[in-house]
Amino acid sequence: MDDPSRVRKAFAPEFSATLSSGEKISLDALRGKVVVLDFWGTWCAACRATLPFLKSLAAGVDPQKVAVISIDEDDPKEQWEQFVERNRMSWRQAYDGDHSMRQAFAVDGFPRYFVLSKDGIILAQFKGWNQDSDAAIKTAIGQGLAR
Repeated sequence: MDDPSRVRKAFAPEFSATLSSGEKISLDALRGKVVVLDFWGTWCAACRATLPFLKSLAAGVDPQKVAVISIDEDDPKEQWEQFVERNRMSWRQAYDGDHSMRQAFAVDGFPRYFVLSKDGIILAQFKGWNQDSDAAIKTAIGQGLAR
């Protein structure tokens, strides 16, 4: 192995998805950016409560350096589309109708956040939401940008 330190790092699973814009994304396509994955659902009160933070986060990062991607779970597709439009969720949105991303990341509760480094290492993951979550996510993004 060329780099034995890779064994000790938690690399994100390979994934691909089609965004609401029609753009295809994958772990490889996002390499070079810090990635924030937000697993959520319209049915989840805590997920809905995080919308102001996510709007602010998405608006405040350099899209050339950071990708914020919300992945909807367990909603009918039409309901998801209407919710995204009604709530002006202008950052990248993916619909995980087949649960492939949920399964790849072993998501077992909502909301669930993963912050990935530019080279696909899971820097941090957060399950649920509390008053300190937004600061912790921003700190993890900063660490990823500094690498």
